[in-house]
Amino acid sequence: MSGSNIAWENFNYNSDKYTINYDDNYNVIVALKAGVVPIPDGSNDIKISNLNKNQSAVLSLVNRNVYLYDHILYMPDEEARNLLDQLSGVFFTNLLTYGAINNNTPDIYSRINLNTIEETGEIWIQGGIKSLNYEKNENALDKFESSGFGAQIGKDIYNNEEDTVGGLYAGLDSINFEQGTSKGEMKDISLGLYGGIITEKTNWLGTLNFGVQNFTTERDLSYLGLKTQSDFNTYSIRFGTEFKWLISIGEGINLVPILAGLQGGYTMFPEVKEKGGDAANLTIESGSYFRLTGLLGIGLENIGEYFHWYSKIYMGYIFSGADEQKYNMSLSNAGTMEIYGMEQSKMMFGGSLGFDYSLGSLISVFANTNVSTAEKIFGYGLNLGINIKL
Repeated sequence: MSGSNIAWENFNYNSDKYTINYDDNYNVIVALKAGVVPIPDGSNDIKISNLNKNQSAVLSLVNRNVYLYDHILYMPDEEARNLLDQLSGVFFTNLLTYGAINNNTPDIYSRINLNTIEETGEIWIQGGIKSLNYEKNENALDKFESSGFGAQIGKDIYNNEEDTVGGLYAGLDSINFEQGTSKGEMKDISLGLYGGIITEKTNWLGTLNFGVQNFTTERDLSYLGLKTQSDFNTYSIRFGTEFKWLISIGEGINLVPILAGLQGGYTMFPEVKEKGGDAANLTIESGSYFRLTGLLGIGLENIGEYFHWYSKIYMGYIFSGADEQKYNMSLSNAGTMEIYGMEQSKMMFGGSLGFDYSLGSLISVFANTNVSTAEKIFGYGLNLGINIKL
């Protein structure tokens, strides 16, 4: 076949992204069109279908970032959606609220309940495991998982031997996080107060603690071959109060027909800056998060000479903190975007079960477990400990 018999002009290919042409010697030339780089007027913006609002926010910045634009330009849509999700920083929306949610109040209540009022006081130590998971949702493609352990040590500092108990405690939690290709660790150190007014027919309990959470994170942006890291602190105040009305229904057995309480937390976080990821590094604007939950339930308990068990079930309503949380984040050299966390159901349900067993006049051991659930959320905890009466 000779060149004179070929209509070479029929082989020209022209698209909005590249051209296929030939030179005078009939060599094929493939070239990007002039202007296949981000243009300020948006005339050649990348367009991808079926994006959630976080992915759309990232794409608006990608269209102004030469490095990221070049990587996404020829990606299949499904891979592009995954990369946009990785770039969004939605992982941080769960971490920045965790300090307020990581409230050990229910575990401390059990220590107030089990104090023997006639004693002058006691020191107690407890530790256990905990987990909190969020299913994937409209703002995130991957499930968020957290698990780890926590421990507290406390000491009664006031007991009037009639109806009032008060004490101090310190806590340490170590939690691991994972969401898709992102992972992190948290150390939470806290100091707190607890107290209660305990009578034959009513219990009124309360806790207050202050904590510092140190987070280290790594986001593996596999499509770009990059990894970003961060190291930052958040600062939290957490509290709770609970009222119980008790009715004796048998020897040592109490029905708790009314159990009502509030549980909440407030977290502040400074500006967070990632490093190591070049154009993919995120900067997150400083902010805060407040959560307040009301609880209403019933319970049953048995108080024996050596063995004491207790249980409760409850429903909760989140007055503040369930709505989508919005965060201002920016990609390197590309501007600012608004990224949204998970919108949570305002209704939640849970329960707990525990026991205390006396090994003598001075020492007792105890265990308690709790679960909580809401739409797309599930959490649980298990604690073991020892009381030493002084």
